[in-house]
Amino acid sequence: MRILLVLVFACGSSSTPPSSPTPAAKVDPCKPAYAEYASRWRIARSEELKEVGFDRDSIDEVIQIEIALLPKTADLAKLRTQYTAIALFLPDAPWPRALDAAEVAIEACGEEAPHP
Repeated sequence: MRILLVLVFACGSSSTPPSSPTPAAKVDPCKPAYAEYASRWRIARSEELKEVGFDRDSIDEVIQIEIALLPKTADLAKLRTQYTAIALFLPDAPWPRALDAAEVAIEACGEEAPHP
């Protein structure tokens, strides 16, 4: 009888200890902010370059160069000055939205941060 109790006790105690919860993976705030910036910038810049006669390949090349790094805050301020009238009358126009997205990306990633 004792042997039976020892076997039952030994088999019952072989359960694994409860695992500790794994910490949630931290989400890099830079990636979504940079993606939004790149998307908004591409839309605004494409329209602008198309109006002055650039072909699709040239537009893509210029945009790839421009979105490779985030702009500086000072450069962003200059662009905002240029597009003030548009922002006042058309706040949903591509450039005000692109500049807003660039500002958020700079806050998340830093000035002149490379594409993550």
